[in-house]
Amino acid sequence: MVEFEEIPTLTKTFFIPTQTAEDAIEPIYKILRRGICDECLLINNINLSTILAESGAQQLATLRSTLPQWTIILVSSALNRHPEEKMAYQEECLREIMMSYFPALNLLTTLPGVPAVERMMPDMLCKPWPKDKTYWKHAYKGGCQDLMFMTTLERVDRFIPAVIEVTAKYQYPTNDIGCYIQPVQDGHACQLQFNFYYNPNDEAEKERMRSLYRDAAAAVLERGAYFNLPYPAVADMVYRKHGDYTTILRRFKKHFDPNGILNPGNLCF
Repeated sequence: MVEFEEIPTLTKTFFIPTQTAEDAIEPIYKILRRGICDECLLINNINLSTILAESGAQQLATLRSTLPQWTIILVSSALNRHPEEKMAYQEECLREIMMSYFPALNLLTTLPGVPAVERMMPDMLCKPWPKDKTYWKHAYKGGCQDLMFMTTLERVDRFIPAVIEVTAKYQYPTNDIGCYIQPVQDGHACQLQFNFYYNPNDEAEKERMRSLYRDAAAAVLERGAYFNLPYPAVADMVYRKHGDYTTILRRFKKHFDPNGILNPGNLCF
């Protein structure tokens, strides 16, 4: 499937810092219900610092000490029909929401320590990562293990403590756990992603990461995580937990692929 979108005439980026992910949930709901932004995401300190750092470990450390614990990133845009007017009423509505419902939170048009980030952000969100630049997930320690699943925004706070509890057993630093929350379907659901940074050249650390990942996946699955893309490391536990669903999948597979020539060995087949 190919989807085409018209390139905006104008864009404007806003940032809302919060101390916790829970503090960001209700503002996101309020904003998305008004339909006044085209991009909305919630990201924690380590992930945002890693994305924005361009000059190595020193800048990364500086950003981690400067940027807020969590940041809501919003991008409003307008096409070629009265773009200035549309941008004006979208910003007015956004500021009204924040002043009326969340006066303790700041609505910013830039971030401290990152000059012109508000102009860079729209392109960073809609374009592929530059080929000549180290991918942001590999810039910190060289490797990154992602734990990704679907849930709803109001349930996010049940998963973060569960993951922190698991990582503590493996003595993995809490402040090295990346977290990214992407609302979908106007906030009716969200993709929740945890990122565990590690050194891929350290065999002991790689093995620790495999065990940590399995235990973290089991912990969030137990709390209701929906793995819409059950990769091999979690596929077995997902399909064991949902036996009726697995039976239906196998029935469909047998009907449409009786000779078993499509993706043999994948999923639960």
